[in-house]
Amino acid sequence: TSGEFAAAISKAASVDVEAAFATFLDQPGEPEITATAVCDRDRPPRVQLSQQRYVPPGAPTPPATRPWIVPVCVAYDRGGKRGEACGMLSAATGELELPAPSCPRWVMPNLGGRGYYHTAYTPAQITALRDQGWSQLQPTERRAAYIDTMGAATIGKLPLALALSLVPGQLAAGDRFSVRGALELPRELREFVPDDLRPRYEAWMRSTFGAAAHKAGLSPRDSDSLDVEDARDNLVYTVAGVGRDPALDAEAVKLSEHWRDQPQGIRQTVIALAARTSPAAFDRLLKDVVGEEDRGRRRDLVFGLASVRDVKQEAAVLGLLLDERIDIRDTMFLVFAIEEEANRVVAQRYFQDHKDALLKRIPAEGPTSGQAWLAGLFTASCSAERRAEIVDYVTRTFASMPGGARSVQQAIEGMDQCIARRKLMEPEIRSWLGKPARP
Repeated sequence: TSGEFAAAISKAASVDVEAAFATFLDQPGEPEITATAVCDRDRPPRVQLSQQRYVPPGAPTPPATRPWIVPVCVAYDRGGKRGEACGMLSAATGELELPAPSCPRWVMPNLGGRGYYHTAYTPAQITALRDQGWSQLQPTERRAAYIDTMGAATIGKLPLALALSLVPGQLAAGDRFSVRGALELPRELREFVPDDLRPRYEAWMRSTFGAAAHKAGLSPRDSDSLDVEDARDNLVYTVAGVGRDPALDAEAVKLSEHWRDQPQGIRQTVIALAARTSPAAFDRLLKDVVGEEDRGRRRDLVFGLASVRDVKQEAAVLGLLLDERIDIRDTMFLVFAIEEEANRVVAQRYFQDHKDALLKRIPAEGPTSGQAWLAGLFTASCSAERRAEIVDYVTRTFASMPGGARSVQQAIEGMDQCIARRKLMEPEIRSWLGKPARP
């Protein structure tokens, strides 16, 4: 049981963790912690802490939970040097004294990035960390602060421009974890950028990440580190696949002539860029799917081709789902590689037109949901205007399948959260792209 597990941990660690573990193991959710530095004449500086359950916009109101018992450790400015302090938060509110000669200019409420909680920052707190404390933070702390800031910006709790002001620092760190994180928020915005702002958004992607992507290039070098290898695919796809970089697109078309020889880490990106850039390359790569015997290379082909933007090409790729020469397990998830809403609509119609044949091919058994995961093809549209139509269709089609009721419920909740985020983010995106100055 979970109690026996916690007891074993307590015995091995010589620390009683049973009560704290129970607050995480025996109730749903996770805490969001607010940490505010307080300074007055009568007491030493301290951090006032509060916690609540983290609930994203668009999610249903959850049942009440009791406070988590969670260790909270902070790094802070101690007279120009770095200080650290730890305590246990076991109630809705608490305090942590800071041995400091003066009021700290900045506080990082997640020492080492190891805390198991979300941190709720104010714009002033993030600005102070960025401008005054960044050089004194550990790399893991910078990433943790960026992740929390990024998450808050996508649900309207922090200005988007403020979160994006942390991107250059993450990119400059150079390690694969920081680079991957730096790209995550800008790439996620693609789903929410209005059509009239797409050119400006794509130009920002090229100007922000273009130099790093061109430096990494599409072709590997013997001197490449693991960080470079990992960052290459992410950088190139961000700049070319999202930002539409003509030079990288042209290079991908050339490399696609020998796509089997490309390293696995970059192969799918080469295929995707070439297929959406050159109709001749698309036709050639699509023909290669049937004859490819290696399963890994075949999947790279399928998922690379599925991300094309042309709706006629998308229809041709969807035809692979009913091609009896290809194992359906290699193609059935290609609908989740679709990136543009117009293409997603094509896939939805294809499923509706060929539902019986597709369900006959796609395995009905699964660990939890059988075929009901296909509801995600429709709820991925994230459309307030189409919500009623989508909810009706996925409920009628998938809810009666084994495990389907829960899968459909989760898919609809994910769509509702996406719709709520879209509503919150559009004004932020318009403000950011209209006023690119640093906040």
